[in-house]
Amino acid sequence: MNLSLIELEAVVEELERELLAGQIQEFRQPSTTSIWMAVRAPGKSISVLLETARQRARVHLVEARTATLNP
Repeated sequence: MNLSLIELEAVVEELERELLAGQIQEFRQPSTTSIWMAVRAPGKSISVLLETARQRARVHLVEARTATLNP
């Protein structure tokens, strides 16, 4: 799925609004193509998922914590 410039700007704006004042608390790698991170912002904890697989590439806020990839 390709995002238009307006859609991409909206995603960046949301992430910036939620994450800019936060600090990264934890990283996990649930798969070889994804990274999950926990960010602590004033008054809240936020989870972010980054997926790099070609057909599923995305970055977004998520509610659930992910498991770590087993070596």
